[in-house]
Amino acid sequence: MTRGLIALLPCTALLLGAPDLAAQAAATPTSPQWLPDGYRTPPHSHPTVERVEVKQGTLLVGMGDRLDAKKTLPLTVGDTAVAPAGMHHYSVAGEQRLSR
Repeated sequence: MTRGLIALLPCTALLLGAPDLAAQAAATPTSPQWLPDGYRTPPHSHPTVERVEVKQGTLLVGMGDRLDAKKTLPLTVGDTAVAPAGMHHYSVAGEQRLSR
């Protein structure tokens, strides 16, 4: 029920998982995620490759150990990003109004 409520709010919808079908079968399955507008994912890394595909909204993504929304790249519907294992990265979800 909570997931349905979150989906009704302004949000960014993502599909997370391994970067290809063979890796998905052997490792991480894909899973949909809903992030409320403005949600910030702090810098982090993963022991395996991470793939993100934007299904709805906008996701600002950046690399490094410090979240800096002004140093992000915008991903929109249909865009995909892949973070290699061990790469520190972060994101900000939603329609952002940042000057570039």
